[in-house]
Amino acid sequence: MNYTAQDAEDWSRFWRSEVGGTPPAIPTDERQLNITQKEQLRGWDSGRLHQRLFASRKPEGMPAETFAHHLTGAYVPEDIPVLREFGYEAKAQELEAQVREAERIIMENKIAESAQRNAENEKRLAAWQKLTPQQKLAAAGPLPPDVIARNRAQFGLTGKPSWEQ
Repeated sequence: MNYTAQDAEDWSRFWRSEVGGTPPAIPTDERQLNITQKEQLRGWDSGRLHQRLFASRKPEGMPAETFAHHLTGAYVPEDIPVLREFGYEAKAQELEAQVREAERIIMENKIAESAQRNAENEKRLAAWQKLTPQQKLAAAGPLPPDVIARNRAQFGLTGKPSWEQ
């Protein structure tokens, strides 16, 4: 593996700040680190050093759809675990941040829409409460024929004067 001076400096800074002590040689395989060190490296510097050290340069075995997304840079949230599996930790963390931001924006939009609906409903209710009972009856419009028929049957109304019944 061809490491840059930046890789060596970052590895040293990572090791001294997260693990402590004199840094060992730069690992050539993630399996050379214990689980704690792996997780510390994934979280350090947003995963960029992890990605530079361990990302597959030739992603053989990467699912074709994710590989196509990787080549075009047009990822979908389902690519995140595959990117991690192939060592693209920084890209996976970047995508997770984008997903969280998108979810936050969607939630804010839903809240704004709900607040607008509530304001409109409160405005209609306030206008309704200002009406007199006669205005409320007039605004309600005529009763449907089936309601009129049901009420007449319920109260025994025939539409004829009582002396003709």
